Amino acid sequence: MFKTIVVGYDGSEQAKKALGVGKTLAKLTSGKLLIVSVVNVCFAYDSSTLPLNDSIKAMKEKALNDVNSAVEKAKKEGLEAEGIVTEGDPASTLIDIAEKRGGDLIVTGNRGLSKLKRAVLGSVSFNVVEMSKVPVLIVK
Repeated sequence: MFKTIVVGYDGSEQAKKALGVGKTLAKLTSGKLLIVSVVNVCFAYDSSTLPLNDSIKAMKEKALNDVNSAVEKAKKEGLEAEGIVTEGDPASTLIDIAEKRGGDLIVTGNRGLSKLKRAVLGSVSFNVVEMSKVPVLIVK
């Protein structure tokens, strides 16, 4: 059924819930987890004194640490897991990875943005559902 499960992961509580569901499904189906963190460099600039390149580097390092930790924990649970850290638009990148890597399911958390924030920022989970040809599971 679900042999390759792509989990969108950013280290947040919602992402941890999504990863938990992905792990459960992988155990039930003897599937492989692709734990993916997509760094959205469009939103990398902040009002701190860090130059933009340093901000992007820090975001990538955090993503790599989060994903490596998640992969290590999944492997300790006896699961086949691989981590991927990349940059781009989170929704379209998750979909692209799922399609190129034979993903049978995309699992993502739901951040629960307000209507205003969702209108301004867009919702990754909503965009994944709208654009994906692969089944999508949103975990609340």
